[in-house]
Amino acid sequence: MARQQIQVPFGYVEPKASMKGTLLVFDLFEDWDEEALQRLIQYAEEKSFEKVVLYPQHEETLKRMGLKADLPYHARVKQLYTFLKMPEINETFVELQLDEWEGKRKKYTPLDASLRFLTEKNKGPFFIYMNDKYANVFAATSEFEQWIKQLRMLIEVKFGHTLHPKLHAMSHRWDEVSFVQLG
Repeated sequence: MARQQIQVPFGYVEPKASMKGTLLVFDLFEDWDEEALQRLIQYAEEKSFEKVVLYPQHEETLKRMGLKADLPYHARVKQLYTFLKMPEINETFVELQLDEWEGKRKKYTPLDASLRFLTEKNKGPFFIYMNDKYANVFAATSEFEQWIKQLRMLIEVKFGHTLHPKLHAMSHRWDEVSFVQLG
């Protein structure tokens, strides 16, 4: 078969291979720093995610989940905005978004409601990042079986908690990752 010669305009950059879905990041974001965010972005680029949504949760939600935040919601959001303004963070093909829906609600928001809101707002397929504490709380909810079929989880085992039996039963739906290094 003969080769065909094609012409492209100067400066043409071939589009990246198909980008896939959205990575939803649920965390306290207290122990995150610039390096952790860069590792997250690097991972998102390697896996060809189209968008990364950082989703800090309000203190009322965290309290009901049995998690404790040392910093208030708005301080954690301000810290994330500081990281997002850094030039080395902005040099990426992945769209970074900080969702402040819980800050506007200022009350308890169940994980199910947050996931419904984020999945309606963004483009799938969906991947969700949680540390082991969050993942155990999520696995203990009655909606877990419904959601684990619709999304894939990325779990960071950073606190050494034993994972919930439902997570072990669905081990084919999650992978272990590491972005934040506690030091």
